[in-house]
Amino acid sequence: MFNLLKNKTSNWDRVAKEYDELVGDSGDFNHKTYINPVVLGILGNVKNYNILDLACGQGYFSKILHSKGAHVVGVDISEKLIKIAEEKFGQVGIKFLVRDAANMEGVASNQFDYVVCNMSFHDIEHVSETIDEISRVIQIGGKLVFSIPHPWTHIGETVKEGDNYYLKMEKYKSEFEFENHLYGEKGIISYHRSLEYYVKKLTDHKFEITNFVEISTEHAKGELVQDKNYLEYKKEFPSFLVVGATKNLVVY
Repeated sequence: MFNLLKNKTSNWDRVAKEYDELVGDSGDFNHKTYINPVVLGILGNVKNYNILDLACGQGYFSKILHSKGAHVVGVDISEKLIKIAEEKFGQVGIKFLVRDAANMEGVASNQFDYVVCNMSFHDIEHVSETIDEISRVIQIGGKLVFSIPHPWTHIGETVKEGDNYYLKMEKYKSEFEFENHLYGEKGIISYHRSLEYYVKKLTDHKFEITNFVEISTEHAKGELVQDKNYLEYKKEFPSFLVVGATKNLVVY
């Protein structure tokens, strides 16, 4: 195990305010419209279950899970985001912890029925070690549900030729980092991994993939797409991916 907490908090601490303003108490437009309904649908009835909201940010999704009756622990590497989470949602009974997802020191093994990582794996540098930790803290029979920007469209560039749209990509199988300015000029570092990367890591830990949902969108910047050709393009190249995987008992 290792701890990079002190070195990595500044990446998210410096955009904590902007992130909180973007997602508010229920998520940004894409979260509310497309991603969260799929994640919650896969989770199903969470009442009285123990859930780890990993990379919970300022806690809005922890709050949603708590409102459905779950016992929630929210973990994030950013001290400023956790402070916001505690101020906004801590009083309702959600426990928030500042931890590196790749080393959740002090979090007991085999204690969670579900682990949720909602739109975060692509912003975690040591995601392989993070999945190691998820495997440690989740129970046998427990379920991991995570969402990410689709690895194709996240790094691809939309190009238009005539009336048609195409996805332009320089590489896909390689792992690499890039600067993400979703939260304004204060960029954060995001990471690209292929679908095969995630599948292999999950199966190495005896997770069985039970849900695999590629989400296509009909909006751009919150507005319905009116260009018929662009809408068809968006349907063909999904914007987000949600995966559910159950940790199975290993029989030798």
